[in-house]
Amino acid sequence: MNSQRIYFDLDDTLLNTRETLLKRITLLLEKYPLGADSSFVYKLLGNPEREHLLGKEEHISHGFWSDYERLRKKITAIPILGVKEMLEGLVSKGKKIGIITNNTHSKTLEKLQCAGINPALFN
Repeated sequence: MNSQRIYFDLDDTLLNTRETLLKRITLLLEKYPLGADSSFVYKLLGNPEREHLLGKEEHISHGFWSDYERLRKKITAIPILGVKEMLEGLVSKGKKIGIITNNTHSKTLEKLQCAGINPALFN
């Protein structure tokens, strides 16, 4: 049976997300004296208690995460090399493509648009 639908994971399959996150974290660790390394902070990204877990001085931790959210708009993930062309090629051949991710719909659209990938390709 020839499947007509292909699903892709968004982060680090279509977009170079890990490298982007680490770049943001590294920049902020230069500014904030938290005594943590980038790999520890990276593991906290999805944790709702991240402000409390990052530093003893809550106002510094809060400032770090506030600045991190601002950097999300300035330092965005770029597509993995050749991904955009591959996706467009699949759609032009009649394939239906989709994304599987734990991101919200709005965050997924934002990431795709910032990376220059047309969200309309996915249905």
